[in-house]
This record gives sequence, structure tokens and C-alpha cells, in this order.
Amino acid sequence: MEFSFFESDAFGLNVYRDDGRFLEKPTHEFSKFIEENKIDIIRFSIDAKRADLLELLNSINYPISFNGTIINYSKNTKVKEIAEDFYPCELVDCNTKNIDELAGMVEQVFAQQSLGYSSINTIKNKVTIQSETKAIRNFIVSLIGKENAGVQFLYDTNLKQNMGFATYSIIENYAFRAYAGIIDSYRNSKYYEQLILNMIRYNFEKNIAFIKFGVKATNIPMVNKYNRVGCIVESINQTFILTNFKK
Repeated sequence: MEFSFFESDAFGLNVYRDDGRFLEKPTHEFSKFIEENKIDIIRFSIDAKRADLLELLNSINYPISFNGTIINYSKNTKVKEIAEDFYPCELVDCNTKNIDELAGMVEQVFAQQSLGYSSINTIKNKVTIQSETKAIRNFIVSLIGKENAGVQFLYDTNLKQNMGFATYSIIENYAFRAYAGIIDSYRNSKYYEQLILNMIRYNFEKNIAFIKFGVKATNIPMVNKYNRVGCIVESINQTFILTNFKK
């Protein structure tokens, strides 16, 4: 169980995240932890194969809402691949001078792609899409300048313009790409394919063995893109929201 700083700050609520293992504690310990820490929301992300954890989740005495399914992809990047370049692009590091541009991109990309809290009946009067976007924006901006993490722009060398962005966190032998997007006016072009291609090349050039992505199962265009570049499904997580507003 981990405190979610950026969501808590943006929502004005006490938000935690957990992978389901906390559910294995005795029921009285689980409830005691929630009440003592005055927790408002817990977002669970549980491996779909863990039927035991899903059963435990359904047995607890708090409102639970299904929040969607996440497909976790990975790809071996130790071998150089030849792929078509649709546009002459490269990844360039985002720095503190680019924060306003990056923040604007994030708000544009995620204005209609919320975290899902605001659609849940027990939360929708407390969390807005705007506050969800704020949480994502502040998290992404916080990665700038961090060791083994950061944000990169997809830069079109012909147009001399940043077309999108992607975050990264390097953990052991893989790079995890949590958030990425292309600006609205070019979203239906092939720039996203170019972004994926450049992320894979970055891994190869930096001798990073694997790249990992997570995508909502309902985002069929992105699912198809990751399948086309040879990503494999590593796991599938089901996400749930627990709420505790009767304190």
C-alpha cells in the first residue's frame, strides 16, 4: 500500500494505491489501516490471474467500483530492428526550460483520457477530469531531471517542432514508459508509430534490454499499435476503486 502524492494533492483527498497484496491481511487490520490513516480512496491494480485476491476484494465491507483493465506489454530491444520512418523524428530530452510546453501538451492529450475516478458514482462529485489531468501533469513534470527517469519530446527535424512526448523510468534492465501522447492536430497521423519506433531505438542505443508499456484494454488503436511492433502481453491487470467517505 503506497500513498499517492500527486493524486492526493490534485484531488484534495487521501489517496493510496495497492497491487492487491494488502488484501491478504486480516480484515480487521485492513479496516484499521484505512480508518487510522483516514484514507478516502484506494486504487487497486490486481493481476487478473490472481482470483484469490479478486475474491478477497469482493468480500471487504467498503464500496468497490471496477475501474478498467490494463494490458501490460513488453518488448525485447536487444536486437536492432529495421522499420519504416514515416517522418524524420528523434527523441530529445525535456528540461526545465520546456516545462510550460510540456504541461500544455499533457493537458491537451489527457483532457479526454481521464484516470477514471470522475466517472465513478461515489467519487464524481469530489474528483473532476480537470483534477485528474492536474495529477498526471504534475507527476510527469516531476520526472524532469531525475536520475534514471525523465521526459522526452518527439521532435520532427523537418518541421522543427515537438509533436509529442513520452515519460521513462529505467528500472534494472528495462525502460518503463508510463505516459505518452501526440498533440491533437497530429494525433490521427503516424506520429505515434514514430514515437514507439524511436522509444525502441532509444533502448537499443542505450543497451537497455526491454521496454514496457501499459495501455487500457478499451484503447483499441493503441493495442493494435503495440501488437504491430511485436510487443507481447506480459500480464493483464484489473483495476478497482475503493471509497471510504462515511467517516
